[in-house]
Amino acid sequence: MGKTIIRALALTAAFLVISAVWVDVSITYLYAQEGSILCPACGSENLPKTKFCANCGKPLEVKNICPSCKTENLPNAKFCTNCGNTLKAGVKPPKPASDGVKTDPNPPEPKKPDLPAGVKKNSAEYFILRGNELLEKKDYEKSKEEFKSAIEKDPKSVEAHYKLGYSYLKGNYFDEAEKALKATTKLDGKHSKAYYGLAQLSRIKNDSSAELQYLKQAIQNENDCALYYHNLGINYLRSKTYDDAISNLKKAVSYNPTYFRAYTNLAAAYIYKNKFDDAQKALEAAFKINPDYFLIYYNMGVLYNSRNRHDDAMNQYDNVLKINPNHAESIANKGAVFNSTGRYKDAMELLKTAIDKIPNCPELHLNLAVSYDKQAMSDEAGAENSQAIKIRPDCSILSYPNGIRLGALYEYDDESMEQVANKSPKFNLSLSPTLTELDAKLKTKLGEVQGADTKAGSGPIANPVEIYMAGEKLFEAGKYDEAMGEYKKALEANKDYYEAYEKLGLCMAAQGKYEDAIQFITKAVTIKPDYAQGHVNLGKTYGAKGDRKKEVDALKKAISLDPKNAEAYYSIGLSYKLQDMKKEAAEAFTKYLQVFPDSPKKDMIESLIEQLK
Repeated sequence: MGKTIIRALALTAAFLVISAVWVDVSITYLYAQEGSILCPACGSENLPKTKFCANCGKPLEVKNICPSCKTENLPNAKFCTNCGNTLKAGVKPPKPASDGVKTDPNPPEPKKPDLPAGVKKNSAEYFILRGNELLEKKDYEKSKEEFKSAIEKDPKSVEAHYKLGYSYLKGNYFDEAEKALKATTKLDGKHSKAYYGLAQLSRIKNDSSAELQYLKQAIQNENDCALYYHNLGINYLRSKTYDDAISNLKKAVSYNPTYFRAYTNLAAAYIYKNKFDDAQKALEAAFKINPDYFLIYYNMGVLYNSRNRHDDAMNQYDNVLKINPNHAESIANKGAVFNSTGRYKDAMELLKTAIDKIPNCPELHLNLAVSYDKQAMSDEAGAENSQAIKIRPDCSILSYPNGIRLGALYEYDDESMEQVANKSPKFNLSLSPTLTELDAKLKTKLGEVQGADTKAGSGPIANPVEIYMAGEKLFEAGKYDEAMGEYKKALEANKDYYEAYEKLGLCMAAQGKYEDAIQFITKAVTIKPDYAQGHVNLGKTYGAKGDRKKEVDALKKAISLDPKNAEAYYSIGLSYKLQDMKKEAAEAFTKYLQVFPDSPKKDMIESLIEQLK
């Protein structure tokens, strides 16, 4: 019995020794097979997957992350245990700071895997991936072949059909593009991008009606895309359906408040509707976003022309030509302004130089013909008139004896709403410093106007309210100089007519003369301190001048006098937004919607509030 126990104990001891040796061999094998982790603090070796150093207790944070599927692997692993992707072999932990060895601060990126996890070679997904890479490189010839291969593998692949259509469209294979995009909509009747692509094709084919329907279908399936609303607005502009154009362009800027192209095109629609104040506001909004966009200045020039402010129009056309020296419409309009103001030689020199660079613009030839005609150069006038008719049969001096002044321009946006960061303006969007005779008189004799009394024997004075209302009609028509004359007459009849002072100020503000505007509006609220709308307009004028503090003070005063004045909340919200005071701006816009829940700007304001939050 005793010998049996001794023998058993001996066998157990031998087994333990063998086990210990096996464990030691196993650990050594693990170290050799999977690699140890060196502590970055003390340099001690630790077992794999150890989170803290066995020697110093500090955390071990060395990781080997798969760049494809993001799985964490052992430090020295060469292949991902999840997807099999090649890893950055032998990731080494940083050496202890005491050894003086510097690590590379910019280690090379791991090689991009050939295929993501789950994608098999020569599958539909495989060819789509390859096609997408070629699309990024704008290699449309090769990308369409990849998408064709994808469709062969999976004839019901919506993405493959759409990307094939897109490749054809960008490669100018329009018939093939139409087939592929229509196939996309058959597979997926709610594919908004496919409908948008079909709208582009319809425009290329000059089928405005089909374009309109496809854009509506795109919006029906994706009703928050600013680009779709924008191009629908342009479609309406082309058909002279200006109210619908305005509605859709306003939606475009409500979904993307930094969409400078939409603001500029919105201004064009307003100009054609003779809503010049709204047009100016839209152009100023575009200017704040991208002061390098030439159409802002061109359309502002057209706006000034519409108000017979020729010097200011010329300044804007000059701004266009600084950005785009060969802009034919600006040159044509500048020549027309020269002709209309009797500067025929200036027009002639400008237009002759332009025609050398842009020989096929009929308006340039026609306006040059007018310049020659006004100078009794009949042969030259006849030659230029014939050239204009040759290019465009209806463009003749008989139809346009004073030449052509082109209207507002607009343009489509086909890819994306490329935006730019706000820059320091290179050019001046506001009026020239030249004052009209009436402006100068009002400015230098402000005291006389404010204190004017009727003279004995001068005859009966008309009712000041009737005079004021006559001024209102002129103001609404954008005839500010004439309106100011009526408001002045109203003040001669009633020196305390505060509304007339306010409207004199608004006329000045509309023409960019903010200092004069502030004087008149301040006089209005001095006469009637509790006139809330006067304080609103005073605040807005300070804002236009760039004085944010006084703008906010005036608007706060308006709100204190009339807590339900929606315009005051809206204006102060815009001011706070421009000052990056997001919380205050959101609160002001929220209050605006509370007092004016049916506002036509509701969608835009709600979008702004979400962005501010």
